[in-house]
Amino acid sequence: MKKLSTLAASLLAATALAGLPAFAQEHKQGEHHEHHEHHEHHDHGGANEFENTKVSGEIRKIDLENNKVSIKHEEIKRYSMAAMTMNFRLKAANQLEGFQAGDKVRFIPDKVDGGYVLRTIEKAE
Repeated sequence: MKKLSTLAASLLAATALAGLPAFAQEHKQGEHHEHHEHHEHHDHGGANEFENTKVSGEIRKIDLENNKVSIKHEEIKRYSMAAMTMNFRLKAANQLEGFQAGDKVRFIPDKVDGGYVLRTIEKAE
């Protein structure tokens, strides 16, 4: 009977650990992430206390031709995302008028169809 319990515990542990490499691969700190989705369907991953929390960051690159901006940002608690540099889609082509690479900013990201979009962005004071 003890042998059966040990086998069951081993199988349970192996099953639980099987998904960890894929999760870790998606969320490595410091990696540059690019998201290509830009539909209007909002997937907020469930409303939480951080839904309207502004995130601090610095614009690294503006790519208006592809409707995106690269921002080095602090942790995004709303999505349990570590600090990193990643691309965000723009809601509107004119959303970054007056901004340039190197600007310190505060923004609110939304998760839209698996990608991240800037709901709001402003220069940090």
